[in-house]
Amino acid sequence: MRDIEIRGAARDVMKSRAPEVLVSGSAGTGKTTTALLKLHITLATVPKTEALLLRQTLASLSATTLIGWERSIIDGSLADAKVVWHGGSARQAPSYTYPNGSRLFVGGLDNPGRVLSAQYCRILVDEVNQVSITGWETLLTRLRGSYGTYKQIVGCCNPQSQSHWVKERADLGTMHHIVSD
Repeated sequence: MRDIEIRGAARDVMKSRAPEVLVSGSAGTGKTTTALLKLHITLATVPKTEALLLRQTLASLSATTLIGWERSIIDGSLADAKVVWHGGSARQAPSYTYPNGSRLFVGGLDNPGRVLSAQYCRILVDEVNQVSITGWETLLTRLRGSYGTYKQIVGCCNPQSQSHWVKERADLGTMHHIVSD
């Protein structure tokens, strides 16, 4: 992996081991890229780790976050190892597979039944402000992976209403809130 300098809020995201993390800030501050990089490093260094990357819909994930994932993280400039895409089938969910056996599954909460029987060590929800509290709490029940890393769910979003459930959860201290500016 090439050398990159991680500073400020990005460093806080990389260091956090809190079970629930909210990363909020204006567009273009690196929230999602940092969270994706952290996810990639874990998958590349901890064998057989299973993680989930999602948005409210798979279509929105494919049109946005996965483009950034492929261009910024696994395009060869940051990736040490060959990461292989599996498009999904009736027997296998869409995922990226690492040489060490780790897998990053991708999906949308428009079909939450796909994640209900799975177990993950890490979950990243982009634009978490579009997800319901019920969806978030369902995802929390999936943090049951048994591999050699801590369990964590990270949600990234642009600031929303002070009364949005994600902001209220952060204000209660349930989520470690990191502001990216």
